[in-house]
Amino acid sequence: MVQGNCLCGEIRFEASELPGMVFNCHCSRCRMSHGAAFATQVICGKETLRFLSGQDRLTEYVAGEIVRAFCGACGSRLMNYSVGDEYLSVSLSSIRGRADLLPVGECFAPEKLPFVQLDQSIAHFPRLPGN
Repeated sequence: MVQGNCLCGEIRFEASELPGMVFNCHCSRCRMSHGAAFATQVICGKETLRFLSGQDRLTEYVAGEIVRAFCGACGSRLMNYSVGDEYLSVSLSSIRGRADLLPVGECFAPEKLPFVQLDQSIAHFPRLPGN
């Protein structure tokens, strides 16, 4: 079980992670929405997501089948999911107290920015594994 929150602490949540499913995502959508060179995501079961507080502060941006959720107060990016999918990608930066969650792969590796050095000790994928 992972527990997380936004920067201002208004939104708190928990979800069950899928063991060994932590990825650095280099797709342009993750880079833009996180404002970073890549986003580290923990894959969780969507049905396990439970808000502990602040669900009314959650704002969603929908682009086709993809939903990106963030805090409407502080703007922290929290999670994203595909409509109809059973999985949820939770931003590792929002998770607290789980130093054991380490990336096992670099997904969308061909889209990485030129200055980013991929971790050679983990797998590289052209897309998210399983898609």
